[in-house]
Amino acid sequence: MERGGFQGRGGSHGKEARGRPGHLQKGIDLGTPSPPTCGRMSKSDKILEKVMNGGSDVNIAFDDMCHLLITLGFVTRQHGGSHVIFQDGSHFVNLQNFHGKVKNYQVRQVREILKKR
Repeated sequence: MERGGFQGRGGSHGKEARGRPGHLQKGIDLGTPSPPTCGRMSKSDKILEKVMNGGSDVNIAFDDMCHLLITLGFVTRQHGGSHVIFQDGSHFVNLQNFHGKVKNYQVRQVREILKKR
């Protein structure tokens, strides 16, 4: 017998040997995947909560706000340079990328539009 050598794929090392739930002895159980949310908030939900709370209007990232508006069904009407215009029905929102953040008055505009929905 070889001592201290490589044990190969079937060896007793790594996560397989720890008996963690969801793992088989020789690999990962590829059964039914759990739902992606599993009680956790999605990125859009977190951004929406941050916008609607109004406590941190100056700390909303430009990319996060764009992601939120697209997720909520807003349509990009025009984009160029540091500005992007979104439309939701008769409502227009002009977002400006100011050092990676959205200006606080634009966050307030988005909040008012979302309250009217």
